[in-house]
Amino acid sequence: MTVDILIATINTNINNVPSVLLKARADVSYIISIQEINNVAYEIPDVLKQRKDVSIFFCKEKGLSMNRNNCIKHATSDICIIADDDVRYKDSYIDKIKNEFIKDDSLDVFAGKIKTNKGEQEYKNYKQKVLKITFLNFKNISSIEICFRRKSIITSDLVFDKNFGLGSTKFSKGGEESIFIRDAILKEMKIFYYPFYIVNHPYESSGKITDFNQEYMVFLGGYSRRISGVFGCLLFVYFLYRYRSRLKTFKKVTMFFGFFYKGFNM
Repeated sequence: MTVDILIATINTNINNVPSVLLKARADVSYIISIQEINNVAYEIPDVLKQRKDVSIFFCKEKGLSMNRNNCIKHATSDICIIADDDVRYKDSYIDKIKNEFIKDDSLDVFAGKIKTNKGEQEYKNYKQKVLKITFLNFKNISSIEICFRRKSIITSDLVFDKNFGLGSTKFSKGGEESIFIRDAILKEMKIFYYPFYIVNHPYESSGKITDFNQEYMVFLGGYSRRISGVFGCLLFVYFLYRYRSRLKTFKKVTMFFGFFYKGFNM
């Protein structure tokens, strides 16, 4: 069984990628997609050109989702691991991922844990038991926690939604990973979470939302419509409760409703 690590990066961030690579092993390859934006000049590190287990492709379209889809398009191995240009792996992580797919040949998508740096808190409050991923628990999965059987994804025509994710021209506040998992559930894929580490990444992350601003309110409306259809309007009540500490006046609540509704109808 072979593995492709799918690394999405942009322009000068390609200089981070050599640190992602493990020592060469026969069963692991790296698919790198470089998103060329704003005509920023960059050079591809020599080590990436020299390694036979590295393949480099280019993405002219905007958005992280399109960059990840470009990686998937060019992948050839049995198993794919979603990666960013600032993560780190261990051989033991790869072996554990492979073992789960080998043990269960009906497993389509795998979600694991992110290991933070020494002294940092856990990346999130992880469950300590194996869980089947369903419509009740799919929303909290991060991209770099995801691995999948390539054949399952290709035959089901599953991709990341270009309207969501960092750099998207529509909703750039994220959401693409949970939408990917939600779509996989709709396609009746077998998806499980396993309580062991599969990747290293610092706790601090651009993916953690800190600003409850107008753009994020619009995103919540669009995201709710995307994952729940017309019934997504009911999620307004959930978000109203979740962000109640930031919506303490009637004026703020009505403003939130207006931007949520705008995103819901985009």
